[in-house]
Amino acid sequence: MEPKPGQKILTCFLILVFILIMGVENIQALEVGGKIEIQTGLFYNEDLKTNLSGLGELEFFLPETRNLSTRLVLRAKMDDLSPELGIKYLYLRRQLENGHITLGRQPISWSYGAIINPLDYGFGVEDLAGESISPEIDGIRYFHSLGDGASLQFVTGFSEGLREQPLERLGYGARLRVPRAGSDFSLNLIDQPISFVLGQLEDNLFRVGLTYSGDVGSLGVYGTLGYFILRDLEMDDFVGQVGIDYSWKVGPEYQEQTVYFQGEYLRFFKKELGPLFFMQMGEGSNLVSGEILNENNSPEFFDLFVANLSMEIGPFSQAGTAFITETGDWLIGLVPYYQTDLGGGVELRVGGNLLRDVQGDVSVGGNVVLSYYF
Repeated sequence: MEPKPGQKILTCFLILVFILIMGVENIQALEVGGKIEIQTGLFYNEDLKTNLSGLGELEFFLPETRNLSTRLVLRAKMDDLSPELGIKYLYLRRQLENGHITLGRQPISWSYGAIINPLDYGFGVEDLAGESISPEIDGIRYFHSLGDGASLQFVTGFSEGLREQPLERLGYGARLRVPRAGSDFSLNLIDQPISFVLGQLEDNLFRVGLTYSGDVGSLGVYGTLGYFILRDLEMDDFVGQVGIDYSWKVGPEYQEQTVYFQGEYLRFFKKELGPLFFMQMGEGSNLVSGEILNENNSPEFFDLFVANLSMEIGPFSQAGTAFITETGDWLIGLVPYYQTDLGGGVELRVGGNLLRDVQGDVSVGGNVVLSYYF
């Protein structure tokens, strides 16, 4: 999304302030870190195309007190589709006797081990082909410890802007987590505003459900059961998910390598709101795509199978592949990858992809990503 003039001015002002601060020799508490990432690739679908994109993040490690911590991360994206210059994270966190309260732009994840989480606050992906996406929210989050690992969270999010936000367009969420020996339960409740049909309609999506993760011998199991409803349109659906993860050793003695497998199946039983959820995958952290409920262009997604298979190759390298498919329009994706640490803060990732889209067309591609962490 193209940054607004005010956002550009604020970002430039912050950068200037910190450059000035860093130039003062007496200030020793401020440290800076981050990463620079460049990606290039080739893609074929009827004709051959290439692309180039980049990402830069700059984090300022600010002084902390006993009860107050801060975080500031600036981000710039070099991309024709969604260029960006702005703030990734900017928040204050106040430590309380039994928890903390966080105000500002912050990451939030209600993970239970699933690759795709239908009951997250926002949308995130965990370790899909070795990569993860964490939701970012502008808002307020309160975390309260109940003891023995149990906790309670409340979130209020400014989903559609920071100024003059109507109360009915705020986002709300709550999570009760209760871990037990060998298992972990949570009850999640989320109510978030959405827009669809090219932004012409607005509604609130309410989600509530239970999640579970645990172990059966050496096998990890997890799942969820939830209920979705568009409150104004009164469209609703039930969602269920079941998943497993397992690891084993291969190779000769003293040269064994670990292989990891994770697979999960997610289904919308009434086949009503599957597109509302699945189209998030193409929109990053946005809740929905602008056209998903257009009757003339609505995919038939109602279920999804995702699998990850990876293997460690030495202490600093990993290779694997991800497989994705659904049975509505039979979209199929295969994403092999190899990543390795080259030393000195440099990481190399080589990946490919094969995609069968909803029209039945097949496209293939590959990319190389070089990242430098400092």
